[in-house]
Amino acid sequence: MEDTVQDLEKKWSQREKALDKQLHSLNEQLAAKQAQVEGLVIEIHLMEIEFERLNARNRIGRSSSEKGFVSFDYTIDPCHKLPFHIASWQFAEVDTT
Repeated sequence: MEDTVQDLEKKWSQREKALDKQLHSLNEQLAAKQAQVEGLVIEIHLMEIEFERLNARNRIGRSSSEKGFVSFDYTIDPCHKLPFHIASWQFAEVDTT
């Protein structure tokens, strides 16, 4: 009976060590994925700013070309967000009229 208990304790200890290793590995993977997501969020934000800059240039170019000249002196609000929610990746409807 005592041998059976010691055998079970040994197996339990080995299983516990294996689970600890697995948990450590999963924590490292999670940290790497979180860093990757943060990088992607920054990249998306920079693309939003570039998109708004190009949109403003296009709007100014169109309205100015109707007047006979083009000027690209304008300021973009870098805090302005595009009309979509990053978590769901669904674009909102935008009135283009």
